[in-house]
Amino acid sequence: MCNALKKPDLPSSGHPDTLPKVSAIIIARDEARTIGACIQAVLTATDGIDSETVVVDSGSVDATATEVARFPVRLVSITPSVPLSPAIARHVGLQYARGDYILYVDGDTVLVEGWLKEALTTMQSDESLAAVAGACEGIQDDDGERISTDQYPDTDYAFPQHLSGSALYRRSALDAVGGFNPNMRAAEEIELGARLRKAGYRLERLPRAMSRHHRKAAPETVRELLRRVRRGYPIGEGQLWRHTVSFDLPQPDAFAQVRNATAFVVLLVAGIASLLLTMYSGTTVPWITWIGLMVCIFAAFAIRSRSIRRPSYYFLTWLIAGPLVVWGMVKRPYSADVFPQLHVTVKDFHPGQADRRANRPPRPGAKCPDDDGAETPNRQN
Repeated sequence: MCNALKKPDLPSSGHPDTLPKVSAIIIARDEARTIGACIQAVLTATDGIDSETVVVDSGSVDATATEVARFPVRLVSITPSVPLSPAIARHVGLQYARGDYILYVDGDTVLVEGWLKEALTTMQSDESLAAVAGACEGIQDDDGERISTDQYPDTDYAFPQHLSGSALYRRSALDAVGGFNPNMRAAEEIELGARLRKAGYRLERLPRAMSRHHRKAAPETVRELLRRVRRGYPIGEGQLWRHTVSFDLPQPDAFAQVRNATAFVVLLVAGIASLLLTMYSGTTVPWITWIGLMVCIFAAFAIRSRSIRRPSYYFLTWLIAGPLVVWGMVKRPYSADVFPQLHVTVKDFHPGQADRRANRPPRPGAKCPDDDGAETPNRQN
């Protein structure tokens, strides 16, 4: 039997003994440049709302923790005993959240003032809604020039299949389907969206500005490709296919990316086979045929996109990321409630106040950390 979960004396506009209405979960990894603005925007958005803010740090090696300490929030730092991912951070953060509504925010994102209250009103008026998001402005600082674009220009606002990393979720809906799956290296929002829709819930994007996303690299650049590969995102795309098939989930539109990467890997295997056949048969026909096929595919892509750069980028992407997508496809799928034990360190910050803790009742069903609140195992089944 464990003692009651020790909760910090976090800022709340409601009575200190009541559960907050909104729990903001900010996930971060090396976000020292933007985390301060992110937290401040969340605190501004939740002003006047009974709320709490939890920042989940996934092994940052920069000054992220130092920046977080300037704000009255709870910092949950994950020990990197396994390859960390946004999905793990979202999963861990939910265990420290007590609100009826969960506001997920990425650490490189700044909320637009006014969106949250409209999102809450929308959620409260429709019980079938599991989550709500909005328009996101992608910001890229390039050599001193700020480039701003619509991050989701082709998205369906009324009936989206999934939402982005920043969104407001209904806690009961997350609990009903198991929340974010920590086993996903990436594409966790798409996988969760499929499970929510299978359970009969609906998602929606409000046609108004929700956030500004400060990109680490411009889209469709080698720098962004290598960043995504290092973080294991292609593996997550392959896992998305495997989970969809294994758990009989609604097929998402994102499957097109997986099909393209898989088709390119098949072409690569065919190329290797043609080269071997040429070497052992003494005829160059198989190799030349394969080269001709690849040239035709590249030319068709270039004509369709009216660009040489775009097919060059995607050929490079499929060459590097394609095998990782296939690896994700063959990985054994696990549901959200099956995950290795993690250890986290929890700190509560009260700028300008003495650090103190208050015994406050945990959310019903919440897992209890160690009594000292310092080293807390993230217990999984």
